[in-house]
Amino acid sequence: MLTFLARRLSNDPCVLIGAVRKGHDIAFATAGLPELDLRGLDETSARDLLARHAVGLSYADTERILREAVGNPLALVELPLAVRAAADAGLEAPRRHSR
Repeated sequence: MLTFLARRLSNDPCVLIGAVRKGHDIAFATAGLPELDLRGLDETSARDLLARHAVGLSYADTERILREAVGNPLALVELPLAVRAAADAGLEAPRRHSR
């Protein structure tokens, strides 16, 4: 449905924004529409953003979040909340298994 709509809007003064993760072959991703490839934040920017949302986190938790977020701004904001919530509940935050 989004692909149909996006093709029809190409001549109208309207914008449709959609997001698809790489590797997902859905019609919207393969419709030949204009694309903007968004990448994660660089390490310095990621550390700056995390520092604003992770005051009081341990060095180990901070480094773990940076590693797992891979520059994703939303993850850098949300993961500190999850780590804190787990700690407040007396739980250890789940560890990602190495592959």
